[in-house]
Amino acid sequence: MLIISDIKGTTIEWLPISKLIFFTIIAIFIAVFIRKKFDFQILAMLILSVATLPAFTSIIAIPFHMFLPLEENFIDRELANLDLLLFQRTWSSSVELLSASPVISQILAQVYKSTILQILTVFFTLALLNHHDQLHKKFLNIIISLIILHTFWINFPSVGTSAYEKLSEVVIEKTNLIVTPELGVKLFLLLTSKVNQIDSDIIYGYVAFPSFHIYLALTCVWCSKGTFLYYPVFLINVLMIPATYLHGGHYIVDLLGGVVLFISSTLIVDRLFKLKFIRNRCCDNFSR
Repeated sequence: MLIISDIKGTTIEWLPISKLIFFTIIAIFIAVFIRKKFDFQILAMLILSVATLPAFTSIIAIPFHMFLPLEENFIDRELANLDLLLFQRTWSSSVELLSASPVISQILAQVYKSTILQILTVFFTLALLNHHDQLHKKFLNIIISLIILHTFWINFPSVGTSAYEKLSEVVIEKTNLIVTPELGVKLFLLLTSKVNQIDSDIIYGYVAFPSFHIYLALTCVWCSKGTFLYYPVFLINVLMIPATYLHGGHYIVDLLGGVVLFISSTLIVDRLFKLKFIRNRCCDNFSR
């Protein structure tokens, strides 16, 4: 990271990032202490899962921010053409149609914003039910998917249809849209401008293809299978499909990309868990 930073002339504001890493390390020590001292494996698993994931997602985003600004190799035009070819529909026309049903739009907006809560709920439930295998797989799956996602996106970037299509203020107000054309343009300008300093404020998601929202929705459904959460999580994430498309400013093919990302990372995780070393370290370690 330091080599890339030096080449690109980008500085990293380490203080807020180091604070996140510090609190993550403290959380890990607390989890290990709770497990060793009190044999409270459920709480230890929950602390480890919840504490380490945000730190990892922030850290992995840093080197990819160093590649900014991106060149003119965005694949948005190809994605838009695929949408028209396969579905004969544009995002703006779909949002205009949604504006006729503000109540439905509000429901979809809440579903779209429920992703983090869903992840934490599934983490907590898997730990509570002692489903260590599923919990470890979910955690490892998210890590692998982030690596795949960022690697693909750096080479084939996309910002989403909201940066290219226009909507009237009336439609935006009626739908209470989360990702608006204004936000889409703002993200595009960020991606095509030189980032002189990377701090915690700019480390957030802006990947259009593949859709990480759809990936997380499928992961939550997959990991909740066999628990009491399965049916409510399944129903919520059925709604996540139109919610991601409409409120996320996505192309429809972005959603299909999220499915491919989920399948790819799941196959990799399943293959890894067949390795004796990985299986013993991830599963047996917490069942002793």
